[in-house]
Amino acid sequence: MYELSKDRYLELKHHCAQYNRWRGELTDIIIKHRFDPTGEIAARRKWLHDQLQPIDETLSEVFEKGGYAYRKTREAIITGSKPEVETERYRKFFWLLDKKL
Repeated sequence: MYELSKDRYLELKHHCAQYNRWRGELTDIIIKHRFDPTGEIAARRKWLHDQLQPIDETLSEVFEKGGYAYRKTREAIITGSKPEVETERYRKFFWLLDKKL
């Protein structure tokens, strides 16, 4: 039902694997509050937010936020490891993410 080509699945999986790096960079930007007359930091912050938001929203759509399946799948998706939840919801996550990206 939730079919994606192998190439698109791998592309989405690698996109999600950058989540922790993006989240860390966004946190650093928020904490540092550097003066930036060109708006470069604001643009980078917006880009990072745009990369992270679809992943977070899709996880919340597929799994009950804060539940065991949500935490384990989020961890599996972000680290690229094998999920401990049923394959159907894992596939649904990537199918929905494909629609958003």
